[in-house]
Amino acid sequence: MKWRAGFTLPELIIVMGILAILFGFVSQSLISSQHRISVTSSVSQLVADIKLQQSKTMWGDTEGRAAADSYGIYLASDQYILFHGSTYPSGNSDDVTVSLDNNITVGPQQAFIFAQGSGEIMNYDANADTITISSPSDSKTIEFNQYGIIVSEN
Repeated sequence: MKWRAGFTLPELIIVMGILAILFGFVSQSLISSQHRISVTSSVSQLVADIKLQQSKTMWGDTEGRAAADSYGIYLASDQYILFHGSTYPSGNSDDVTVSLDNNITVGPQQAFIFAQGSGEIMNYDANADTITISSPSDSKTIEFNQYGIIVSEN
């Protein structure tokens, strides 16, 4: 009887099954990590844009206009809009729209408008002072006080 080197079919099936299970765990972990990174990146970008809008209001930046005015940020579900003025003018061509990554949402839908000179949030409502950015597997909340300062970010 001659001995043949190699693997049997059941051995190959077991090894391929183990590899498929490991691949599933690794890909799930990578997708979760990608969602967390995407949410963290979106939070960082949103916070930077909020601080920029508040700073422009406090400096009296005119962006080439005749007079200084308030600046604000309007939150929509999958984007936010940076605008000029004491109210959110929908559809203004001067507004800057920032689209969020796929599967990232921001809410609730509202506008934060910073008062000229002081940078405080106009019409501040302590019950509506939070922003939530979320993906299917992660969520972060930003809470503001009446002065437009981030109180907590978790």
